[in-house]
Amino acid sequence: MNEFDVQFLALSEDIVSSVFEYVNYDENEVEKIFLFGSIEQGQYFFDFFFKIKNAIVHAHQVNNILSNKVSVSPDSQKGVLNDGVVFLEKAEALFLAHKRAVPTIFKMTYDPKTNNFENNMEYDLQYTNDEELFITDVFDMWFLECGGIEEE
Repeated sequence: MNEFDVQFLALSEDIVSSVFEYVNYDENEVEKIFLFGSIEQGQYFFDFFFKIKNAIVHAHQVNNILSNKVSVSPDSQKGVLNDGVVFLEKAEALFLAHKRAVPTIFKMTYDPKTNNFENNMEYDLQYTNDEELFITDVFDMWFLECGGIEEE
């Protein structure tokens, strides 16, 4: 692996660990972790969700399914979201330092049982060139594509 790959892998491991910690590293019930990041025209956005017992759920919904309850307080969520923004800032700096195009979207998945990590990156503008689309819409579309159910 080259230097860029080693550094990006370390950043990715850190943010996956932060999100996995949110559910107390419960690899028995958590089937998959989904991490979403966006860097677009100086704006950063990060969010995450889970697959637990075959259900795709937002972070604030995990206790509806987990046997061992976790803190879903705003402070707990805010801590992970802040870690996500730090990940995005460091990733952007890493891409620029290595003279690489900075992705506009990171769609990452981690399977705790197999230790499989995937990162799909996109480079086209997603929402800043559309007056009716917000970054939360892009995140919600991915949540639904992954099998989540729209909240009312």
